[in-house]
Amino acid sequence: MSTNDPSSSSFDENKSVYQSLQKLIEQVASLDQTTTTTTNTTPPQTPTISHYRNPLPTDLNHAYKLLDDGASLLAATSTKYTLMGKATGRDTHDFSGLALQLRQGCELLATGIHVIHTPTLGCAGSLLTHTLTHGRSVLTAVLNLVQKFETKEAYDANRGAEYTGRVWDACENLRLYLPRGNRAAMRRDVLTWGKDCQDTLLEFQEIIDAGAAVDDGDGGDTNETNGEDEWDDFCDGADQYSASELPVAVSAHRILKCSRGTLMVALHAMEAGGEAVLATN
Repeated sequence: MSTNDPSSSSFDENKSVYQSLQKLIEQVASLDQTTTTTTNTTPPQTPTISHYRNPLPTDLNHAYKLLDDGASLLAATSTKYTLMGKATGRDTHDFSGLALQLRQGCELLATGIHVIHTPTLGCAGSLLTHTLTHGRSVLTAVLNLVQKFETKEAYDANRGAEYTGRVWDACENLRLYLPRGNRAAMRRDVLTWGKDCQDTLLEFQEIIDAGAAVDDGDGGDTNETNGEDEWDDFCDGADQYSASELPVAVSAHRILKCSRGTLMVALHAMEAGGEAVLATN
């Protein structure tokens, strides 16, 4: 009887699941359109958006349910899997079908990811990227947990519990923070970029407001303020721009302001386009 048959006495459940998860992750990774290979020069196709905000397509809701069900199953099973592994010991290596349940949870997750990537579902690039990021995070966490039991590292100290915790975190992040629908995903990206712009603007503004550093007469610049710590001394007054650097910083600050404004215009354009999609469907 084949060693790949679960009914066989020589069947290694954990090893079989580990190999299956490796192949599953490779298949999911192939959906990533943000990466290109030297053998594939075809540019990724821009998806045709079929929906924007609620109500979401029925198939998309089904895909989210697959993702949530898979994450819930993995979070619950990973705990039992680790406890069973620790209880039976490194020599027995018996998981009583729990490794197979982990694979089932990963298969549910991968199915949901594939459904969301179906072109006819009309999901935007932002949603596809967020789905892949969260989904691969969970799959990788599960693979690492199974791998640590396969290599027996999980039996050392609390290594098994540590990797189980990582599965929990990845599953919780997927359930709580995966954007639901095109609008949520696209707005999250634009607003994140806008916040990055705003934070950088404030940082630039503080340094610009401090003015140019005063030339110390030795070919370098020094700050007008006293009491600098050793790090500032080491950086040669890096918390202020020199007279030659300040105009460049001011120009960069203005460009950032334009970028922030452009992002806000893009956000309004997305809303208008989304309403147009709703009106035609």
